[in-house]
Amino acid sequence: MAPRADRVGLTKGSVSRQIDHAVAAGLMTVRVASHTRRENAVALTEAGTALVRRGDALTQTSRAALQDAADPEDLTAAIRVLRGLLKTLEP
Repeated sequence: MAPRADRVGLTKGSVSRQIDHAVAAGLMTVRVASHTRRENAVALTEAGTALVRRGDALTQTSRAALQDAADPEDLTAAIRVLRGLLKTLEP
């Protein structure tokens, strides 16, 4: 199933505006989908891909620092609590 804006608490309009901002910043491209004119195909540019990779690297660095600093049992408990909250909040 394809991701949907409403599944992550966003409106179609807010996603559209974010895509517009990313296109204006040179991070994404939008074109008419080849299989149907009713849809758009969105892709990262080289600059967008580089930004995502930098973000991924920062996320990994943060995770590693957290794992080094936290007690494994505390992390397991936190993950269990967060999963419970997510399950409660899901429609």
